Amino acid sequence: METGALARATWQSSLDTSAVWAKKVKESSDPAYVAAGAIPWFLLQTTGVRSGPTGGASLTQTTYIQRVNTTGGTLSGACSEAGSIQFVPYTAEYVFYQTNGSH
Repeated sequence: METGALARATWQSSLDTSAVWAKKVKESSDPAYVAAGAIPWFLLQTTGVRSGPTGGASLTQTTYIQRVNTTGGTLSGACSEAGSIQFVPYTAEYVFYQTNGSH
């Protein structure tokens, strides 16, 4: 990654290698949906897409991505060292939306 470049959430199709990246537009930790100790649900809006090298385009029509049904992912306890990185496992479902072409 270039110095000063922004990290971005990116998904790539394992079928045709098309890719989509997005930015978060909304987040929810509503306890009616999000389990205790789980990372928040969120809605992302697409900021870019890329076709695969052989023209694969399964993700190129994506407009929004939603993370739902999360479990885990929150850190228990405090970090032991400032600036340290800890990986915390989680599970989630990601739903991909696209426009249907009609207005």
